[in-house]
Amino acid sequence: MASFDRRYAEVVAAEFVRQPLGSSVLLVEADLEGLPAPVKRYVRASGAIGRPRPQNARVAFDALMRRKPGADPMVSTSVQYNFFGQPARLFLMQARMFGLPIRALHIYRQEAATFRVRVLDLKTIVDQAGPGISAAESVTVLNDWCFMAPGALVDERLAWKPIDDRSALVTFSNGSYRVSATLVFNEQDELVDFWSDDRPDSSTGAVVPVAGARRSANTGISTGCGCRPGAAPSGTGPRARSCMASSACGRCDTTCLARLSPRRAARRYAATGRLSA
Repeated sequence: MASFDRRYAEVVAAEFVRQPLGSSVLLVEADLEGLPAPVKRYVRASGAIGRPRPQNARVAFDALMRRKPGADPMVSTSVQYNFFGQPARLFLMQARMFGLPIRALHIYRQEAATFRVRVLDLKTIVDQAGPGISAAESVTVLNDWCFMAPGALVDERLAWKPIDDRSALVTFSNGSYRVSATLVFNEQDELVDFWSDDRPDSSTGAVVPVAGARRSANTGISTGCGCRPGAAPSGTGPRARSCMASSACGRCDTTCLARLSPRRAARRYAATGRLSA
């Protein structure tokens, strides 16, 4: 049985072969035609105009994770690669639980996803595949694009619908999967909220739909509790117990340590555009 580290390295290498870097294409103002007004302002504020449209990206971050609200946190470190030509997200997390090392491996490529967790890199305790986890990961990929790569928001697989001057609805189509989310922006044209009714909660080992699953625009981490970034705790309930991660409201399961403002994060990815293997 190959280790997750080896498997991850193999999949990343294979994806670079499958999606080699192409010629740079600069994002220009004319590319924003058809986007809702708040999305246009967000892309402009990110600094993406005049820079290469993203082809791939690497993200590394630390987080404090809790199995349930009030539990002692465990420190995790994660790295992920995103590819934009043929949507792919390759994610590996390392942490310790009850003193034992665990690994979590998400692979989303070729329009399908798998999710596995191992203890000691030997005993598999979570092993998911199929339409449920693939739909969930499609929402995660959509959030990655919105939060981490504003230059990708002109992609033809994204269909936009304006809501008002501070929010918009986006639908992402990839193969047989079609997921939607609502984006909310503040007066500084920063992305401050992202929520979707299309992301099931897989935290219990079973894929169960959870309405209003959210990913914080401050952390890029998903939550199923319906909390807004920085919001005060607002009670308990099924959503609080079924969080997949969180912002920093105190009632959820995960708090990201590597916090960046949405604009700083967007500028960081607008400035990279592409990575080499």
